[in-house]
Amino acid sequence: MPRPHRIRLVATLLLGGAMASVAGGALARRFGGSEFVDRDDPRLDVRLAAPGVVRGSVSVGLMRYPIAKPFCENIEEIALRDGADALVMDMSSLSKATPKAGMYAMKRLRVLPLRRIALLRGSRFMRAFAAAVLTLGRFPEFRFFDSEDTAVQWAGARRSS
Repeated sequence: MPRPHRIRLVATLLLGGAMASVAGGALARRFGGSEFVDRDDPRLDVRLAAPGVVRGSVSVGLMRYPIAKPFCENIEEIALRDGADALVMDMSSLSKATPKAGMYAMKRLRVLPLRRIALLRGSRFMRAFAAAVLTLGRFPEFRFFDSEDTAVQWAGARRSS
């Protein structure tokens, strides 16, 4: 049976370690531990790929909220400024995203009057997951592509009514 003073010592060390960890995280956030990403960050590639088609990709290991926010803002700005109603999104790095970043991106995309969404690349799992999310989110037409040229061409095609 452990002695009472050892139990108190272990409890004190565990509690002290937890408090130091929480305080360290707060200090890291306050003093620059949290990443600030500006809309001109070179990792963000958002541009008009064709008339009415915005193309977006991001080069990061993990898509987090501080990156998702300016990325989505750039997409919105170009789409609204140029009257784009189609989006070509490279899913290569989007397969590694935090839930907060993913939810933010879905919410922001719902604001845009998108007619078509073309998704580039992405693993089999990511394609299935994206299809489920876009279907449940009642997004308009969407399709998956391996070729960027084909994706841009499909996204930019006007419906013949």
